[in-house]
Amino acid sequence: MVSRKEQLMMMGGGLMVAFGFMFMGAASLSGLTTDAGSGSQGEPVDAELPNNTYSKNSLDLGPNEQALLAYENEVVFVNAIYDNETDFSYLEGLDEQFNGRVYVNYVRQNETRFTSTYQINEYPSIIVVGDQQTQQGPYINRAENNRESVVSTVCNGMRNVGDAAAVCF
Repeated sequence: MVSRKEQLMMMGGGLMVAFGFMFMGAASLSGLTTDAGSGSQGEPVDAELPNNTYSKNSLDLGPNEQALLAYENEVVFVNAIYDNETDFSYLEGLDEQFNGRVYVNYVRQNETRFTSTYQINEYPSIIVVGDQQTQQGPYINRAENNRESVVSTVCNGMRNVGDAAAVCF
């Protein structure tokens, strides 16, 4: 005969296993984990947060790397994609406005995987990758080419606005 305590422990263990499977299933469906055969050669996503939160050069991170880093670190990436020299001066200070939780980078359209993955045909184009999860997977959205739209899109992409509440609301 099984005691009441043993029954509760078995039920608790079963619930933990069930929740673990649910979480891993959701993470896998949202693109946060990699399967063999996903990515460029079936390799796991291996990326680190850049040292600088503002760069006039590419951070050299693709959509999958940015989505994973955003989710794990509660940060947002702003990708200013261009074909000819473009004035993105309105993005200066955005990283500071969000207390270092936003990574801004400028990237030439032929140097990024966003161009082909998201069928970007018009430049300049602003792509925001946030830590918020959607039903379709990671938050990846386009912003208009102005500061107000970028700030709004960054706020929408944050899972936990936290100390950026004054900027977002």
